[in-house]
Amino acid sequence: MGSYSSTRYRAANAESTSFGRAAELAERFDADLDRPLRELSRGNRQKVGLVQAAFHDPELLVLDEPTNGLDPVGITEMRDLIGRLAGGDRTVLVSSHLLSELEHVCDWLLIIDGGRLVYAGEREGFSGRGGTEIVLGPLDPADLLPLADLVAAHGHDAGREGAQLVLVSPGADAPDLAARLNGAAASAGIALAEVHVRRPTLESSYLRLLEGDPR
Repeated sequence: MGSYSSTRYRAANAESTSFGRAAELAERFDADLDRPLRELSRGNRQKVGLVQAAFHDPELLVLDEPTNGLDPVGITEMRDLIGRLAGGDRTVLVSSHLLSELEHVCDWLLIIDGGRLVYAGEREGFSGRGGTEIVLGPLDPADLLPLADLVAAHGHDAGREGAQLVLVSPGADAPDLAARLNGAAASAGIALAEVHVRRPTLESSYLRLLEGDPR
């Protein structure tokens, strides 16, 4: 029996209501409990694991790196499954090093660095405390350094992100600042292919935290 899903084995040896519970979860998560685990893809094995974890309807469910090793389709499905599991009164604790994934599934955040808890609170509170990011992308990549000098001349520090510059506006005037910088770039002969305002990601907020930036 070891090569087959232990969920079906356990359910078959419990009350019929338990078997019904396994079947219900399998249908809910689109999990295949009839084939040997060795024949299932990584994503389908993860689904079987979720059935096992949710089998007894726990109030707290801990998932460690649930999207690890999944392809883009599997990652999207896993996000959806986590959302379903988090419905009602159940708490789902997701442990992950992929902050971009946590951005899709969490509403409350615990950040641990070097074994020390450095943040506990709402996700929006962590990413939002750094202000708003302004992204500037020159049409000509050769204008990236002149654009950085122009931004610095206006009293702002900008970091490079590929062929773009990203700066943080701590106040609520990010759209106005973006418009002013766009106008200044045009006056300097720098054409911008991209100018937009975005909320900081968890990853960028975390990196600023590690760098000691109070924003």
